[in-house]
Amino acid sequence: MINDPAIDEIRQIRHNISAEFDHDPKKLYSYYKQVEDKLRSTGKYIFWDNGPKMVKSSLHPS
Repeated sequence: MINDPAIDEIRQIRHNISAEFDHDPKKLYSYYKQVEDKLRSTGKYIFWDNGPKMVKSSLHPS
């Protein structure tokens, strides 16, 4: 595996942020949601708001 210093730095930063929230997914999600809301409110960034769509399958009738 090729060692990429930029990727290593990103991973370390992500790990440090996670550690600030005790590696708790709910706390981490809340933090990232607050960051997202703050960035959205500036109007400087474009966000993709189309989430995944449910597809009806003939294999699993409802």
